[in-house]
Amino acid sequence: HFTCPAGQTICGRACFNLMNDPNHCGDCDHQCTNTRICESGQCITPCPEGSQRCNGTCMQWTEFYFDTNNCGSCGNRCAVMCAMGICMFGWM
Repeated sequence: HFTCPAGQTICGRACFNLMNDPNHCGDCDHQCTNTRICESGQCITPCPEGSQRCNGTCMQWTEFYFDTNNCGSCGNRCAVMCAMGICMFGWM
């Protein structure tokens, strides 16, 4: 009996990671077309260079400098404010 390493699925006679393989994205028979990539089991358009996908949209690196919901990185929330990618408290 043939088994795959953890995180991989048998497709035919080989093992693939269906979460990030563009030829087997989400299931064995689904291939991403054109320049789309496979991320979390879905074919998506990659973000342009210098940006990162965050909550379904592409954000430029500079947007992480002042975004209180994504301060320094995606999902890093600040209670008060974000300055140059670091959560800060208000000025007194």
